[in-house]
Amino acid sequence: VRRAFARCVDRAAIVDRVTRLGEPTTTTLVPRGAIPGYESPSGIGMDRDRARAELADAGWSDRNGDGVPEDARGTPFPSVTLLYSVSVDRYKLIALALRDMWRATLGVDVQLVGKDTKFFKDDLKQGKFMIARGNWYGDYADPLTFLELLETGNGNNDRGYSNPAYDTLLREAASTRDAAQRLAILSRAE
Repeated sequence: VRRAFARCVDRAAIVDRVTRLGEPTTTTLVPRGAIPGYESPSGIGMDRDRARAELADAGWSDRNGDGVPEDARGTPFPSVTLLYSVSVDRYKLIALALRDMWRATLGVDVQLVGKDTKFFKDDLKQGKFMIARGNWYGDYADPLTFLELLETGNGNNDRGYSNPAYDTLLREAASTRDAAQRLAILSRAE
């Protein structure tokens, strides 16, 4: 389901028509070229047909022709909420664009929930969201400045992501002395 949602996002359209700041787009957590010697994986690019196939593979398809995906019992896909902070106007504009992309491609209902920054951050920390706006600025030249965001128990992991295999790779990289090998391990983790 997450891959289906990711494959619907037209990043170029968001940059060209929504933010209009000319930012580079990416399909990875670690921005390409940001860390010398580090190679990010290919990531998940936009592919609307594959997005619909991913959702169907997860058990959700438009079984009755009404444009809304249902499970095998006929239960419609649940309404999705997208949490964003209202502190910057473009966050709402990005949320609107995402909502429209997900509705158009997947047929899912998306409700936008805008909150003041304090309440937005509280909801993130408490896990009170389905999908939430995220942002991060890497403050040192190493992939871990981004990859630690997904480490189980990390104080910056406000999305609560946890994957034992991922954590194992981060620990393996931490104990590896060879710099090139370390970067390769971190790339596998990403």
